[in-house]
Amino acid sequence: MSIPLQKLPYLAQKEVLSTMEMKEIFIFATLSKKNERLVKTCLNTKEFQLTIFPDDDYWVIKLKCLRYPGYDPEFDSEECRQNGLFLGKTVNEVLEFIVKVFQKLKIHIHNEDNIEKFPIYSRFFKSIGVKIDKVFVDRCKQGELQDILKAFKGVLEVKISSCKLEEGIQFDKTICYHFESIEITTSRYMDIKWRSDLLISLIDCRKVLLLLQIHPRPEAKFLPTEDLEAFLKRWVAGSKMEHFRTQAFDLINFPYIFESLGEVIPVRAANFFDGYREWYLDDLPKHFTKNMYFSKHEFKEDQCFLIQQKNNGPKAIVYVKYNSVNLETDFELI
Repeated sequence: MSIPLQKLPYLAQKEVLSTMEMKEIFIFATLSKKNERLVKTCLNTKEFQLTIFPDDDYWVIKLKCLRYPGYDPEFDSEECRQNGLFLGKTVNEVLEFIVKVFQKLKIHIHNEDNIEKFPIYSRFFKSIGVKIDKVFVDRCKQGELQDILKAFKGVLEVKISSCKLEEGIQFDKTICYHFESIEITTSRYMDIKWRSDLLISLIDCRKVLLLLQIHPRPEAKFLPTEDLEAFLKRWVAGSKMEHFRTQAFDLINFPYIFESLGEVIPVRAANFFDGYREWYLDDLPKHFTKNMYFSKHEFKEDQCFLIQQKNNGPKAIVYVKYNSVNLETDFELI
């Protein structure tokens, strides 16, 4: 004889719901207001991720599986329609239900090659008091990058996968962005001055990755070493940046730029996590910390230096690895 879930003790209800797939949880929550409240209460510590694809008004919600990262049960808008749920309801009405029921929810918006619909979703989530955690753009067309960055102000994380060459467009470096993390992959032929101004505008973002679309070739355009020196001077003067990696600079004269940065200490070995990927790993259990992934790194002479911000501010190591320059504030000297 089966017993209705609502008649079980609270801990038993919680245990049963925790064993259900995302599809089962979602459908169960839509059956009644009582079920909706039950899911909201029992799963208030579970983490969910809602990804929206504005071009098609398509969405998918995942239950983050912390025990087995990468295995995330999911349910999407197409399955929702096939199961006869929310027929006749608007996309916003469905999203509002999701936000209300699933408390610990991260919201991602994945744009393909335009952001025309992004402001619509942005205004909607703002109207219900919810922040957008992360935005993706697969392809950034000629002349659109600055407008895209302006549109994403207030978003925590931004990833732009393919940014085309900018020609004859002045980038406004007086605008300062404050993203938690931003990753931009640009054309290797992007205008040098434009790329320099872009870096300056990102100086107060906490984590910055600026890559070239294809592995750099001899004909690729690089910023002169003097621009790297000017960039690091800005960091020393005061910046919120904690992690930085780029292939944008010519590194031939890398060791000589540090003389003008005040008291600089050469570094031959340090422990740190070498890799940008952990900034985007939402799947790691909370008891995992980046320190668990620290490893020892040894440097040749003039390959790594310790710098510090003014007024006894944060310290960072600046090092060269392959064709990239890196700045890292989370490290241990050996």
